[in-house]
Formats: sequence, structure tokens, C-alpha cells
Amino acid sequence: MPRPRGRSQGDALLGHRLALAAALLVVSMVVPADEDYWWLPVPLQGDPPNEHHPLTRDLSAKVCGYCHPKQHQQWRESLHALAMSKGLIGQLATTSQQNREACLSCHSPRSEQWATWKTLGSSALGKVDGIDCAGCHVRAYHRFGPRDVAETPHGKVKGLELFKRSEFCQKCHQFPPGQGTVLNGKPLENTYNEWKASRYSREGKTCQSCHMPDGRHEFKGIHDAEMTRRGLRVQVLRTAKGMYVEAKNVGAGHALPTYTTPRITIRAETTEQGKAKHAEFVIQRRVTWDPQKGWRELSDTRLLPDQSLELRLPLMPNQGAKVTVTVHPDQDYHERVYPMLLAAPIKLSQQDRAMLTDARDEGIGRAYRLYNFECTAWKGKEQACGDGRLAVNK
Repeated sequence: MPRPRGRSQGDALLGHRLALAAALLVVSMVVPADEDYWWLPVPLQGDPPNEHHPLTRDLSAKVCGYCHPKQHQQWRESLHALAMSKGLIGQLATTSQQNREACLSCHSPRSEQWATWKTLGSSALGKVDGIDCAGCHVRAYHRFGPRDVAETPHGKVKGLELFKRSEFCQKCHQFPPGQGTVLNGKPLENTYNEWKASRYSREGKTCQSCHMPDGRHEFKGIHDAEMTRRGLRVQVLRTAKGMYVEAKNVGAGHALPTYTTPRITIRAETTEQGKAKHAEFVIQRRVTWDPQKGWRELSDTRLLPDQSLELRLPLMPNQGAKVTVTVHPDQDYHERVYPMLLAAPIKLSQQDRAMLTDARDEGIGRAYRLYNFECTAWKGKEQACGDGRLAVNK
């Protein structure tokens, strides 16, 4: 379901007027102020300067890839590139124009992309990129980045410190006060504030430090097993009384996971007298939505930075056991949102219904095993049950 930001039509109109003013500011001053850089949608670029190479007048990511092949290859496999997905486009038909614009502002932020989507509608899949190169780097045909570059086929690249700070990511990874759903005092999208309250902020570890190391454009997150392992450390001990599990957020500078979509399940299990026995902990912010009652938070068991949890499974001395840690990156969508939309009494085109069905099935298929531990019977001393790492991202 699109993430509601609570904007009124008046707010949207004001936003468009401010966006136009911001575009004019970029043209006249060349260097926009930080607060102007992320007016959304990104204003129309206007006419390309005559001195630009003919290729650089095309703002598509594919053309950027001719001169930036490494960055393009990294980006095209990222979730930023895939932000205009089947699930997103299929949902747009089920919600209001206000919500559509709120979704598109971050999933496909350039005004040129909006124009293409408005023309093509549900057929925009594969024809409109998600968060592309120009969405982050181009304003009024001027190029911006983390450093100055004097000569390029598209003119000078102006370096902005904003590209090196977490504030660059804030616009789409933090619902501002008064906008968007707030449950139990926490916005649905609260990543920037979670980071701001953590030691990572105080230590100068930015979003880019983890998600764009060495300037890479992969934007890895919970869909990647190795990235998740760097965030979540799990240790398992066989003790005299049974199995002891500790899971700790050691590497994510925000709640793990940060949004409502993913679920991480830690499950310890054994067999006792021929019967299965288990203990389980689910790490997730669970929410629900009802047309009459609106949004509700059912639970929030996520791990804040440096926070840990413990799980114990009592065992007899002769018993062994195992622990599995499974990640469902798209759990809330394929378990709650897509089934709800497909079953709702709303008119969906065959194309939209097919996209939502595919998105549901593909989301289920993206689950992976993060850790797998095997503990033996008690051997007279406390011992670790291996490191639990799996060799493949499945």
C-alpha cells in the first residue's frame, strides 16, 4: 500500500509552486541551497544548454552508463533502480491522486518521469526508471556530486557537501513532522531520526558510509544477506540447561529492520520424546490498516542500534537442537498488503491484478536463510554452536 504522507491538495499545490521557484533558483544561482535540492518532484529540467554534448541532453540512466559504466552496472541491479516495480505500479491504481503523487515523489522523483507515467499508466513498467542518476545528480541540466569536476561533456560538475551527509537521504527516508502516518509516536518512515539518535550519528558514520561504501551505487540493504549479517550478529551457545541465543544489532545505524516491510525470524527447535519443541522470536514492526479504523501498530520488536535480545530453549543433556534465522525482506507486502488489495472490492484492471499477483509471488521468493546453527548434546562444558554463516545468499 502506498505510504501516506498526509498532504492536502493545498500542500501539493504549494509544493509545485515552491518546486518551480527552486528550479529558477538553480538556473540563476547554479548552486541550490541544501533545502532547495530535494523539492519533490524534482522540477522539469528545461532545455539543455547548447554547449552540452548531444548525448548528455538525454537524462536516461542508460546514457549516463556510457561514460559511467561501473556506477551504472551497480545501480541497475539496486532497489533504487527497481523502485518503479510491479508492486508499486499495481498499487497506484488503488489509491488517491494525492497518495500516488506522494509515492512517486520518492519512487520516481523527476517530473519528466511523472509525465511519462501519466501518459502510460500501468504500462509504464520497464519504461520509467525508479530513482535514477538524474534524480540525484541533475538540477536544471546542471550536474552535482560529492566533488568538483571541471571539464565533462555535460559541463562542470559542482561538488556539494550535501552528497556526503545523511541529510541527502532524509527526504525519502524520513516522514517529516505533520506528514505521514505516526503510530505510537513513531512515523512509519523514521530511518533518519533513528540514525540521528544513535552513536553512528555522533561518530560521523553516515548513511553513505554503509550503503555507498567507496562511492558504490548498489544501495544494499536487507535484501542482501551479507549486508544483513553485518548488521545482525547472532551467537548460539550450548549450555548445561539448553540452548542460549543472543541476537544483536551491531552494524545498522537505525532500527533493524528500519521499516514495516521486512521480518526476521529466529527459531530454536528440537525433538523431545518424538514431539517437536521450539522457541521463536520475530523481529518486525507489525502494523495493520482498516478502512474504518485506519492504521494501528500491533507490535514493534525491532532492534535499535547496539540493542540485543535473548532466546532460550531448555534441553535435556542428551538433546541436540538447531537455530535458524530467516529473513523475509518483503513480508508485510506479500502477506498483508497485496492479498488485501487483490481481495478488496475495488476495480482492478487485468494488468494491475497481474502485477500485484506477480509482486506477491516474487516477494515470497526473496526470503533467505541468514544463519543456521547446529548444537550437539551437552558435553560437559559450555560451547559455541558454530558461526552459523551460510555460504550463499539464499
